[in-house]
Amino acid sequence: MSLAFSRRSFLKYSAVAAVAVAGASLFSGCDQTDTKNLYCDGAGSITVLQINAVLGTYDDNAKKYKDIDLSGTTIDFPFQVTVGRTNNLGIDPYNFKVTVTSGKTVTKYSYPNVTLKGLSDPNLENSATASGTVSVTLPSALKDGDKLVLTYVPDKTYAEYSMNWTFTKKAAETTTATK
Repeated sequence: MSLAFSRRSFLKYSAVAAVAVAGASLFSGCDQTDTKNLYCDGAGSITVLQINAVLGTYDDNAKKYKDIDLSGTTIDFPFQVTVGRTNNLGIDPYNFKVTVTSGKTVTKYSYPNVTLKGLSDPNLENSATASGTVSVTLPSALKDGDKLVLTYVPDKTYAEYSMNWTFTKKAAETTTATK
């Protein structure tokens, strides 16, 4: 059996690998074009600096993340962080901020408007996971069409790296009674 690898085969397999890598972000629903500031439309999983963060709850039956309830002035985001690097990671409310865009008005919120429930850990070790809730308190409820971006900066030493989840408040469904 020959283990020779022709130039033609090399080019063919390289092209297939390039397409696979490029298409991987399509399946996650997250934009990976900017390697420092990653965005995900809705709930999902993002990894940066060997830190994986999952916002939302995955529904195995539906094979997707459950929608986040954006009604009211307090919005709770289920959140999980897993450390995959050798140095430990601190998690506190200052790692998070929220940006709300309503029309042309952009408002940013951080602590004390962003609090953590069961998620704070001053020294999360390698391969450890912390789970809890990121709770955001807004002065008024989001209006239809408002855009909310939850930003997590996992390591404040490298503040240029962030994970961002984008949500848009959709119009409430109206139901009509039938006779």
